[in-house]
Amino acid sequence: MKESRPILLVENDPVQAKAVERAFEALGVRSPCVHFTDGKEALVYLRHQNEEKPWLILLSLDLPGMTGVEFLEVVKSDEVLKTIPVVLLTASSHQNDITQSFELGAAGYMIKTSKYEGLLETLRTIAQYWSLCKRPAIYE
Repeated sequence: MKESRPILLVENDPVQAKAVERAFEALGVRSPCVHFTDGKEALVYLRHQNEEKPWLILLSLDLPGMTGVEFLEVVKSDEVLKTIPVVLLTASSHQNDITQSFELGAAGYMIKTSKYEGLLETLRTIAQYWSLCKRPAIYE
């Protein structure tokens, strides 16, 4: 049975997005993964979800139309959306990006790895952390 509340993945790279989805499947994460390549489209989705808001947002910094930082700023300033944890999953290891993300309310910052095994381990860490924080049961 699938968890009804999804994980929202905001990632412009389709290869990376597919790898994240495959990794969640391999880890037995049963929350559906909803994917958008654009921050503006993801915001439209979030604002039109009534009771099925995602329990977690995985966010890339490098997005078309609006940056991940801009997306994070909008989410964390919205009274309805601000309680959704946002974890940056990005290639940037720049200290300014990390600092700014946490200042805007990010719940975590994970640097992408080019190897699938590294991505799998990163997502395992994220899934285990949030399951320990009393988020919905996400494992089969």
